[in-house]
Amino acid sequence: AAPQWSPRVAKLLREMTLEEKIGQMTQITNAAINHTGEQKDVSLDSAKLVPFVREYGVGSFLNGEAVPPAQWLRTLTALQRIAMRESRLHIPIIYGIDHMHGASYVSGAAIFPHNINLGATFNPEFARQEARATVMESADLGHLWVFAPVLDLGLNVYWPRFYETYGEDPLVAAELGAAYVTELQNNKDILPYKVAACGKHFLGYSDPRNGWDRTNALIPEQRIQEFFRPSFQAAIDAGLKSMMVNSGEINGEPVHSSKAILTDLLRTQMGFKGVAVTDWQDILRLVTVQKTEPNEKEATFRCIDAGIDMAMTPYNTNFCRLVKELVQEGRLTQERIDLSAGRVLQMKDELGLFDNPLPRADRLSRVG
Repeated sequence: AAPQWSPRVAKLLREMTLEEKIGQMTQITNAAINHTGEQKDVSLDSAKLVPFVREYGVGSFLNGEAVPPAQWLRTLTALQRIAMRESRLHIPIIYGIDHMHGASYVSGAAIFPHNINLGATFNPEFARQEARATVMESADLGHLWVFAPVLDLGLNVYWPRFYETYGEDPLVAAELGAAYVTELQNNKDILPYKVAACGKHFLGYSDPRNGWDRTNALIPEQRIQEFFRPSFQAAIDAGLKSMMVNSGEINGEPVHSSKAILTDLLRTQMGFKGVAVTDWQDILRLVTVQKTEPNEKEATFRCIDAGIDMAMTPYNTNFCRLVKELVQEGRLTQERIDLSAGRVLQMKDELGLFDNPLPRADRLSRVG
């Protein structure tokens, strides 16, 4: 079935150039647009920012460090103003942040125990409380895309991110994860803003054979369906707007380049209609780490063809150039690019970003 875009998104897709659409599929780290090049520096170097938004139409930026709310307010207000000024069609950016157990990138914010502790309570109300506090200390600063909840199962105690999971029980992870998503995305106290949750890491990420992060997991299909699917399915059924993809492999196949997982399972079987985003530099990892593709261009093709919508590149615009070449060569269709760009724009529209793109200085006192 053809996607059901809002009138605004449909109009934008008719008016945008190919380059502008590819820009919406691109996410850049704050370290590429600040003064020092360090993740912990939440400042803005407009001379570095302008080429990203003017020449490439980059649609999203991410992360930083725990700094006072006023500093986030200054930086993201300036970032959004410049981005919309330089965008031919005045399209706002969306800023992603790893607020995984409270608004941990905001100094003074309420920090919660990691998910393994919430899972031990068997109580979805605690997940709702965490989501409520997180969204209250994120939205007004311009953090409208929260990279949480972690929906992986805690099955492998050797995996170094075990504590980020709700535990080993698929039902517990499903109940708490869905409660978190529902509260984060439907909270009324942050209006006129809305925030998008991002379930991660789809799927099987938490059970690597050797215990090392971002490596191969050996998981039979039956086990994927019975154990690893339910928490993600519950979040999708709760209206999850975005999904971050597993950086590792399942049975030797990198998930980022698996059409069987990202299209057949995620889209067709599970009914996910939102944005599928890579994790950190994961398209390039197909070349440098997993070595399944000979170069970045082939890796880019494999990932887009499999079902990726946005690349957390996160330092440069090679992705933009390579996707454009792939379209010009006829390997990727304009329709395929429209699909991913449309999903990103639709998420922005549903969050109200076009109508309320700037952070709220008047509510700063309730943050942190």
